[in-house]
Amino acid sequence: MKDKLNNSLGSWEKEAAQVKHRIYQETIYKQQKNPKRPFFKPLISVATLFLFIIGAVFLTTSLLSKNSSELTKPVDFRMYDQRTVEITKYEMFYREQTFFSREAVEFHALYETLEKFALFHYLEQHDYQWDEERRNTFRERVKMALDYDMKIPELKSYYEKMFAELQITEDDYIDYYLLVNKEYEMLKQDLFDKNIGTEEGSYSSGEAFNEYLKLVNITEKDLDELAERIPERLEPMDPQPDLPFNNEEFEFYVTTNEKGEYIFVHVSDFNLITPTYYSLIFEIERDIVKEPLTRHSFKRYQEVFRTYQSDDAEKVKLAKELEAILEILERSIEMEYEPS
Repeated sequence: MKDKLNNSLGSWEKEAAQVKHRIYQETIYKQQKNPKRPFFKPLISVATLFLFIIGAVFLTTSLLSKNSSELTKPVDFRMYDQRTVEITKYEMFYREQTFFSREAVEFHALYETLEKFALFHYLEQHDYQWDEERRNTFRERVKMALDYDMKIPELKSYYEKMFAELQITEDDYIDYYLLVNKEYEMLKQDLFDKNIGTEEGSYSSGEAFNEYLKLVNITEKDLDELAERIPERLEPMDPQPDLPFNNEEFEFYVTTNEKGEYIFVHVSDFNLITPTYYSLIFEIERDIVKEPLTRHSFKRYQEVFRTYQSDDAEKVKLAKELEAILEILERSIEMEYEPS
């Protein structure tokens, strides 16, 4: 059995060797008959294919590079300056007729600044903006107004204190606050007068604002977090105590502080300009103090109400009530700003 198996294997090896030899001879014969065919033509085909692949890769790379550069190309826009925000905070705290808390001015100042620059960006997208000539014209005007204010002792001391605390110059104040405000005022008027951007002249301030937020990398969550820091109105006493002024209006509802003193429940946005007292406050602003009632003019109004004299008994009564109101208000709010 073993011998038969060995004989079969030997026979198979001989046949395989013969077949291999026959294939080898045929191959040699074909090469001798046409030696260039099996070598040169495949070489041409390979070279052509190689060039095609290189070209395709180059073209694809070029297109991808072009598309990538278009996608990553930065959008040209006008970035707001942090000095605008800081000056707005300071001005809003000291010279706004609504007595905002420090936390409230943090939110409102940033929001207002973004709102202004969102409008600038929207108009620039429609090729509408101030040229240098117009900018310089309005700069001269706001500077003249500031020069006039600087001649008033109370305002001069206010500006000098602000410049020192914010570490800015008079030119900074002009360029990053006064001129920005004037530009916003004038361009917003142009927007509607000239129907810039749309045929109907409609301006989606919300869309423009959100688009600008993305450009400056600020999210709605960031703004919400600032808003959440604003103190909530306090719970008023119930019943309300008898006070030396008309507290039937919710604006003048009171509670008590840790010392048991009366304070107003509106600790973040108190506004004294109510129907009951508006006329007398406006009269004193026009004839005596020459400024609205704000933190900056607070002490002067206190003195006027304390010493107020008139033949009109009703006005004298209102002045006494306002004196009492300011006394409680001074306890209810922060009177000094702390720059960040």
